[in-house]
Amino acid sequence: MPELTESPTVRTPRPARFLGRIGGGYSWLAMLWLWLIYAMNTNTRNWIQLVQPAVVEEFHLSSTTMGVLSGALTMGLGVAGVALSPWLA
Repeated sequence: MPELTESPTVRTPRPARFLGRIGGGYSWLAMLWLWLIYAMNTNTRNWIQLVQPAVVEEFHLSSTTMGVLSGALTMGLGVAGVALSPWLA
């Protein structure tokens, strides 16, 4: 009769958690903060289009005047972003 011996235990690796494979908790927190900053930046740039009809009606502005004001605001935000980017980085 053959002698029975114990077979070695084969360990299978546990599947990694999804968040653990991509990064850690810190990287997801950083991603959340970057997304929130992006969302606030987008909302800041788009507010003028939301209030534009009320501003035109309140101050009796022509479409040309409102276009110049919108363009000046957009250019100002662009220049400020380029000028402040080394300080913010």
